[in-house]
Amino acid sequence: MNRLHPSKAMAGLLAAGLLAVLSGSARAADGLEVLAVSGAVRYRAPGSLELKDVRKGDSLAKDVRIKLEKGGSLQLKSPMGDELNLKDEGYLKLAELVPQGATQLRLDLFRGNVKSKVAELKPGSFFEVKTPVAVAGVRGTVFECQVANDGATMVAVEKGEVQVRDVEGASEPVQVKQGERASVQASGQVSVTSADGGTRSATTTASAASGAATSAAPAASAAEDLQEALSEISEAIVEQLQQKLDEQQVQKLEEAVKAQQQSLRIQVEIKDRE
Repeated sequence: MNRLHPSKAMAGLLAAGLLAVLSGSARAADGLEVLAVSGAVRYRAPGSLELKDVRKGDSLAKDVRIKLEKGGSLQLKSPMGDELNLKDEGYLKLAELVPQGATQLRLDLFRGNVKSKVAELKPGSFFEVKTPVAVAGVRGTVFECQVANDGATMVAVEKGEVQVRDVEGASEPVQVKQGERASVQASGQVSVTSADGGTRSATTTASAASGAATSAAPAASAAEDLQEALSEISEAIVEQLQQKLDEQQVQKLEEAVKAQQQSLRIQVEIKDRE
């Protein structure tokens, strides 16, 4: 029998290990890497109604929807080096992710809170957080975005600068600087509060002034709310079906155990009679 030389065997093992590492790195590079997770945090893959627990080391790809229950927290890192911290109750979708070349990352935040630390972007690249009523686009900064149940959005800039506009373009984009906070109401109205307490409002666009766009923001918000509601209903149906299936399986097991116990009793009685 031919035996493999120890050095060749070791080389083979190293090659296999390296391949596994590279494969894992390639998978992680395609999505957002989960650095840390606590509490109830689940995700749903595209085209699926099944909710799965998010675990440390997972790679969350484009079009994945993430749901955080009360007290949950999640720390993510993009292939470009951006860091995302989510906490408390929240619901979002990884809407766009292009990790190479002109990198692109967009989050659809339906509700909840996300704090983003964005790496310096290359020309043609973008990082955006879209809510039912607002879009926050950045270029190398640290900011926090919070969405209320009615879609109203607050963007607070900790470092750098963020461009904020209403989702329908009814007003001109505003630049929110370090220490400032922008508020976008469900109606689409945008205002900025400075560190000294002063406020300014975004200028209404010509199309909005004519009334063509102002009615679109509530409609867009309603559409997002409907989409989220449908997702919540789907999740609830799946959970109820799963619970029902589990109950049926438990019932069948209980019946099988009882039948087995009855069979054993009969066998014992027969043996005692003998």
